[in-house]
Amino acid sequence: MRALRMAALQISLVALALIVLFAGPAMADDTKMMSSPTAADFIRALTPPGAQGDTGARGVAIGSTRSIGRQPSVNFKVQFEFGSDRLTEEAKLVLAELGAAITSQELSDYSFLIAGHTDAVGSEQYNLVLSERRAMVVRNYLIASVQVSPDRLRDVGWGEARPLDLGNPEGDINRRVEITNIGGR
Repeated sequence: MRALRMAALQISLVALALIVLFAGPAMADDTKMMSSPTAADFIRALTPPGAQGDTGARGVAIGSTRSIGRQPSVNFKVQFEFGSDRLTEEAKLVLAELGAAITSQELSDYSFLIAGHTDAVGSEQYNLVLSERRAMVVRNYLIASVQVSPDRLRDVGWGEARPLDLGNPEGDINRRVEITNIGGR
């Protein structure tokens, strides 16, 4: 009986080690956000593995949510005026860097999904509508100010449905914009 328990414990430890080895980095990345990202940061994070210009440094970019079977994606902070969809000047600087990345030679053949997320403060319906409006504002800003082709950008709002910090749904880390490379046009 004791040998059976030891064998079960060893199998459990091996399984845990495999989970940490293969899923741990991707899970950890899901809770990070880019802080003052540059165009180069966005390019590194949004270039698919193996794509032309890929340096092979997958999963290194802060805020990257790379993992097997997922599209390159980045969470980043876009400052809006409180409770609104009006961009702050700080947000416009971040979006200028994102626009430079999206229009770069490395990413010019790809389309992107812009997802708005909120924390869980306020009603679920209010947060869903706010996140949709914010994602749309980011999309429209990139189209108008950076001249990104509208057919390359889609927007969606997830409200509070996909928090980065499950243990603290009201935390500000959950208020973010996520951009995902959804493939060629």
